[in-house]
Amino acid sequence: YVFGKEGDWQKFEEECRIDPKHTILLWPSEDAWTVDEWKDRLSRDSPWNSSMHMGQQIHDPTTSINLPTLRVVVLDGVYSHARLMFRTMKRRFPPEMMPPHVALHPTTVSVYHRAQKNYAQASATTVQKSNDPNRLHICTVEAFALLMKELGEEDDITQSLVKAVEVNNMALVH
Repeated sequence: YVFGKEGDWQKFEEECRIDPKHTILLWPSEDAWTVDEWKDRLSRDSPWNSSMHMGQQIHDPTTSINLPTLRVVVLDGVYSHARLMFRTMKRRFPPEMMPPHVALHPTTVSVYHRAQKNYAQASATTVQKSNDPNRLHICTVEAFALLMKELGEEDDITQSLVKAVEVNNMALVH
């Protein structure tokens, strides 16, 4: 959905209402949970619950677990615009509908060319000053790939997303 586009907000709200317990927001807020904390807070009967899904891959044909659709809200844009989207969600959604925020703690620097060129140095300085030395800036596609990996997706699928960022880098250079 496009933030600010006529009619998209209503469609977005309708989508988030379908299965709120299996909807998360990928956002690094101070009150964000880790993926494991989100899984642990799910009801015991949810197939996404850590105790029922530990170590199994999302597309594992050998398992009989039928995972419900996990809706992941990903805010994509420059940080100031993404933060505006986040604040708007918090203001407009009733508390019981606001998806839990899930944050990642990547240990690698972004492969995204623009991130490396424009703020990799600033990111490194921020990380050194922060109380979370594993917090590094990464691009949205990489963040989504990391989330999928933490949820149990196969490496070849998550790596294909990162490779797409690298192909985009080559296009930016040329």
